[in-house]
Amino acid sequence: MAVDIRIQARAKVIQRKFALLQKSNKDMRPVFAEIAPKMVLNTKLRFKQQQGPTGKFWKRSNAARRENRKTLIKTGRLFNSIEATYDKKEIQVGSDVKYARFAQLGGRAQLKGRYRIRNNKKSKRKPPVSKRVVARKFLGVGKRDRKEINKILTRRIKQIVN
Repeated sequence: MAVDIRIQARAKVIQRKFALLQKSNKDMRPVFAEIAPKMVLNTKLRFKQQQGPTGKFWKRSNAARRENRKTLIKTGRLFNSIEATYDKKEIQVGSDVKYARFAQLGGRAQLKGRYRIRNNKKSKRKPPVSKRVVARKFLGVGKRDRKEINKILTRRIKQIVN
């Protein structure tokens, strides 16, 4: 099951600089190769700070409170799966973990293999238990990302002009 979540930077300054660079250099891979690791690092930093790209802190989950740990970090699988890919035209930062979509967007998740039993009789089963998952946005272009992207693009433009 492939999940495609697209988040675009709407900062006009960054978009103008990208356009200027693209005019002079059709292949943006060298620039993206420099930007992508910084975006992955900032996304992982948001996990440690427990906040989204906008700076809004996540609501702590009940499980994290009970187990005295951080939200969205139990085994580290989601955290360690964050990676970036890029081509000539774009950078994509994301995760291939199945539950990343629920962590980012929220929704209802069906708990596999768990049934509610009514009156202690297995013959009268209710539908599988589903759980509401609160959205905790971790993907996106934050203020820190914009600053670093802007700095890299400015430096690259100066290299082209000189």
